[in-house]
Amino acid sequence: MQGDVRQFEPAMKEFTHIIHGAADSSQPRGAQDIGDLFGTIVQGTERVLAAAGSKCRGFLLISSGAVYGPNSDPANVKNAYAEGKRAAEMMAAIRALQGVPIRIARCFAFVGPHMPFDRHFAIGNFIADAVAGREILVKSDGRPLRSYLYMTDLVRALLVILTRGNVGAAYNVGSDVPISIEQLARTVDLVVGGKGVSIGGAPSTSAEHYVPDTERLRLELNFEPLVDLEAAISRTAAWYRARSDNLAMIGNIGHIA
Repeated sequence: MQGDVRQFEPAMKEFTHIIHGAADSSQPRGAQDIGDLFGTIVQGTERVLAAAGSKCRGFLLISSGAVYGPNSDPANVKNAYAEGKRAAEMMAAIRALQGVPIRIARCFAFVGPHMPFDRHFAIGNFIADAVAGREILVKSDGRPLRSYLYMTDLVRALLVILTRGNVGAAYNVGSDVPISIEQLARTVDLVVGGKGVSIGGAPSTSAEHYVPDTERLRLELNFEPLVDLEAAISRTAAWYRARSDNLAMIGNIGHIA
């Protein structure tokens, strides 16, 4: 089934498990984009929650670590994504009280095949630069702290939460091992074999921190990641290199034809 999650009529009454992840995390560029972003999260969640039937044994709402954001002004349109996710979680919590077996996954940052390599995700840009033989450019001063979980561990975590998580509970999903953006760039350069790293941003007064506390996921659901960051970077770079080579080959064939 395809359609706008804010409008379509999903036939989900017979489904035993539902994963709701219909939201765009790209940065909105104007009033229309902001409205679409917020509406997709809030109206879409309301519609999918209403579609869960009596046979539903597990409903997973994919939320975001953005709900912990430092900006708490709900009238600031820059917070549309975070406020949308907070509203979605509140609707899910209410439906959990009404008997829908809802669990919430607050997702942080990830790395793996099929991720964007040319948008606002630092690790994707770094891998693309290193694979292409370019110098990795860090646009900040490199101090912000992040952490990255490999996609297979993400999938494992989501399935564990969906099937065994406590109803109504929210679990942080991500790596709890922090790394600065500069360290990340140098790790990618080392693992992939790039052309070095350049720090281009102005010094900041404090380091931004976006690293989850995953204690609930570990203790309640006995979950531990299996892939460390260096292996995750290596696997992702290998996939991206193979994809780039295939696209180049197709382009060459088309040019010859």
